[in-house]
Amino acid sequence: MKESKRIAKRLLILGIYILIFGGISLSVYFLFQADPTCQDGKLNQNEERVDCGGPCLPCPERIEVADLLVEKVEWTREGDRNYDILATISNPNDLVGLENFNFRFLFLDETGSVYFSSRWESGYILPKEKKYLLSLGVETDKTPNKIELEWAPESFLWKKFSQFEEPDLFVINPRFEKVTELGKNRAIGTLVNQSRIDFETIRVKAVLRDDRGQFLGANYQIINTVRAGEQRDFVIFFPSLSSDATADLKIEPETNVFSSDNFIRQYGKPEKWDE
Repeated sequence: MKESKRIAKRLLILGIYILIFGGISLSVYFLFQADPTCQDGKLNQNEERVDCGGPCLPCPERIEVADLLVEKVEWTREGDRNYDILATISNPNDLVGLENFNFRFLFLDETGSVYFSSRWESGYILPKEKKYLLSLGVETDKTPNKIELEWAPESFLWKKFSQFEEPDLFVINPRFEKVTELGKNRAIGTLVNQSRIDFETIRVKAVLRDDRGQFLGANYQIINTVRAGEQRDFVIFFPSLSSDATADLKIEPETNVFSSDNFIRQYGKPEKWDE
């Protein structure tokens, strides 16, 4: 009986020590604990997600996106070793575009194995846009059985397009001129910038097909410093195209509205400016 009382007394004393030690430890913890912040990497202080929402800055909007679509990859050989490649892609998303994506082309042999790849290039695409990707003068000795487009998904920068203005670019009087002198076949026309923005750079792409729709070749011209409301003539040469080829011409102007470096000035209405 006495032994039981002695054990109970010891357990009581031990419990008191534990409570005292625990209380001191908690006091020290809360005394030296740093106040929660919006940069502590923790979900606290009623934050919506880690370090955003609640008392912190609003959380970035989560964007649900559908994958880019590759509609067709075509190519033509220039000389013995060079290939011009044309891919037609589209963005099925209504509200978001890609500020940047990286891509390259894979060359496959008869077994479906990749034996060569082009260099990585970059591009951009607007919501609901369908456009061409060009890779010109790709050099390889072996004739491909197939060429495929490969993305680098880690390079994708999706942006909601509400904060941007879609460029209003179009071409008037596009035509293809055959010239007997070698290397002088050319696509010509006039680019019109009907946007409210002066653009630093606009690229005009020209794609040629024969009367059966077969891809013949492509090229482009960079036009710099195009003011709002301005018209600029362009000439795009096709040096290796035969002068007797029947050509159907498609022209596609593009400019990167995601890049602030591409904006010179923005106006209310283009027709007000005639500098």
